Amino acid sequence: MRRYFVIHDHETLRVVNDPLRMQLLGGLISREETGKQIADRLGLSPSRVHYHLKELEHNGLIAVQRTEEKNGIVQKFYRAVVYDFLIDEELLPPIRRCIKTCW
Repeated sequence: MRRYFVIHDHETLRVVNDPLRMQLLGGLISREETGKQIADRLGLSPSRVHYHLKELEHNGLIAVQRTEEKNGIVQKFYRAVVYDFLIDEELLPPIRRCIKTCW
């Protein structure tokens, strides 16, 4: 697992700017889990968790570590790909402009 991931685009920034996705990422840093295991642990519907896992996977923030077949169903075990995130400064507004317009 890499130490950090640099976010270079607004789409990835949008994906991590969600409290549930951040909670999923936090759990997947320390262990691998299936969507069903996560849903059970958090008391959420599996479909809701699956949607957010797909968003995280599509943006390269989590990856399938292994698969297991159980009762004819293939289970995917997800894990975060990094420990921490950095935001590329180019995505952030220049501080001088923000001070003038925000205050």
